[in-house]
Amino acid sequence: MSLGTTRVDKQKLMDLTQKLIDSAKQRNTQQGLVTYEAMLQKVSAITDEQELSELLELYKRNLAGIEAHGHFTQQESEQVQEIRKL
Repeated sequence: MSLGTTRVDKQKLMDLTQKLIDSAKQRNTQQGLVTYEAMLQKVSAITDEQELSELLELYKRNLAGIEAHGHFTQQESEQVQEIRKL
């Protein structure tokens, strides 16, 4: 790991994403499901830290789009904020 980079907590990212999936299914909404499920699958398969960091940045942009054009519950908003902190 080089200076200036931070290690992404892969397990926390996966856990938060799974919570978003569960919440969307509980609310019976398709909002974000394709993104969340694809992200969970990709994150679980990645072993390279740099690839994970790049994927996380893409995910954050996708979440911003969902937030701008959709609706998050308070709990989902908190989970998205936690993902942004990773």
